[in-house]
Amino acid sequence: MNAKHNAALVAVQAEPCQKQDSHDQPMPIQKDRYSRRQLMLILESIAGDMNTLKEILEMAQCSEEDWSRTRLVNAASALAQGIGCMADDATGGTIIGGIGQWHCGQSFTGEGAAA
Repeated sequence: MNAKHNAALVAVQAEPCQKQDSHDQPMPIQKDRYSRRQLMLILESIAGDMNTLKEILEMAQCSEEDWSRTRLVNAASALAQGIGCMADDATGGTIIGGIGQWHCGQSFTGEGAAA
């Protein structure tokens, strides 16, 4: 079995993390939301972004200028947020929620209905 196929099988078979609500009841997980190929594409994207994140952090570690280091850390933070959002979405949004919660905050859903 090749590594990509094996990673897709692991992603499909792994038990998703579940966020607990205030009553300690597990939130429902959406099964079969993505095909194995789609999960593979998500994993490949996450892996590529993690490599970029590593490189940004290495650059920040070597930077002698505060301004440059701050910009690099801000870029790393934004990249980590996007990676977390992709992974959370692939598992049903059980960690923080959807794209709105990841990028706009936990109060996003409560801000009203569709325009």
